[in-house]
Amino acid sequence: MPTELLVEIFDMCAPSCANSIGDDDTEDMEVERLAKTHLLQLSSACYRWQQIVITSPTLWSTIVTDTDLWDQTYIDTELLLRRLELSLERGANSPLIMQLGLPHDDDDDDLESSILELVISHATRWRDVHLWIKPSSVELLAKMRGHFPRLESLSLCASISCLYPPGPAVFDLAPRLRNLTLAGWPARLPELPWPQLLDVRFQKDDSSAITSGLDILSLLHKGAQYRMYINCAPVSLGNLVWKPIVSHLSIFKIGFSGVVDSSVTQATLRSMLESITMPSLRELYIRRDPTGPPSFWPHCAFLSFTTRSCLSTHLTDLELHAVIQDRELIQCLELLPLLQRLLLYDCEDHNGHTVITDLLLDRLVYTRGEPNLVPLLEYSYIRTILRFSDESLDRFIRSRVGIPEETLEIDFALPPTRERAFSSEFLAQMEELQEREEFFFSIEDDA
Repeated sequence: MPTELLVEIFDMCAPSCANSIGDDDTEDMEVERLAKTHLLQLSSACYRWQQIVITSPTLWSTIVTDTDLWDQTYIDTELLLRRLELSLERGANSPLIMQLGLPHDDDDDDLESSILELVISHATRWRDVHLWIKPSSVELLAKMRGHFPRLESLSLCASISCLYPPGPAVFDLAPRLRNLTLAGWPARLPELPWPQLLDVRFQKDDSSAITSGLDILSLLHKGAQYRMYINCAPVSLGNLVWKPIVSHLSIFKIGFSGVVDSSVTQATLRSMLESITMPSLRELYIRRDPTGPPSFWPHCAFLSFTTRSCLSTHLTDLELHAVIQDRELIQCLELLPLLQRLLLYDCEDHNGHTVITDLLLDRLVYTRGEPNLVPLLEYSYIRTILRFSDESLDRFIRSRVGIPEETLEIDFALPPTRERAFSSEFLAQMEELQEREEFFFSIEDDA
């Protein structure tokens, strides 16, 4: 068997804990992945396999370690450091994929320094790096500024909550860096090559996340995608300063979690929409944690944001996961004639109103030669409790089938709280339409 194929097979033998840090990792898993036990076992099979394992840098180019587990193991710290060093040495000049969790405890500063010195000596190899690090520790990386020629993906997760700003610039000179995740970082953003980034994710669990996260909008290039995740449980909106922000970003995704009061999410989203203008936005996704209550929709703020940003001329994708009435949604859609993809979720308000109703479906019926709601619709995802008739849905679908140069696709997700099921007659009719290959239709149970 060719050596190259054996190397690929050996690489697939790695246990899952050797590829990523998990919440359920144990000290035994930590010892196993540091020692590369699976490689040692393979190398004991025969002399040829031993030589392949030792001399194949790609087998040693993934480093995963959570140093908070080190003091729980039965092995001396110096030996664990030596195992880490050996893996780095055998990786030679192969691009390095690394997940590194540094100690939370300030008493472990010496260990942290020793580990960082090891990985910093291989900084020119870094390609995909995930660091759990204290913001103050960024200073230890400062001397490597400008020495990340291969770095493409970077995740910085602050291992503790803190108020002091991050250290000096480190990653601002990384010519190939395109993907970035910031999680748990202090309010002041680190210096990074923002204009060259293409996919950015920001996540933090207190109120400082919102305004500092919004600041990123104005730093990113037009073609970038930005995902902003906010934990609304500890938000205190009265302490935030909302400044006007203009962003030419094309894709913006907002996610809410930790929601204990729908009105808090509504107020947060309203303040966000009132403060931003996005004249190049093509895709907008507003989501929430499915385990929490949905947000009430800040209708007037969205209409103003739509007009101010001229979304009628460029928005093609919209996802709304909020408590919004059908008439309010129709008003929004009337301002967005270029929509091609629409993702909707039924969320009941205190009066039992939902968004996906007979009224909405009737307004979405397409009539040739007439002004239509969402005339360019190509795809829709609908999570619904089915509080509408099969007849209304049938009229909507049939009106859209056969439109020249368009093929409609609809995916339905039905939660356990659905009030009924589709009739067998309706499903049979949909099957007939699909046979014409001008329409695609799917249904799945969504827990």
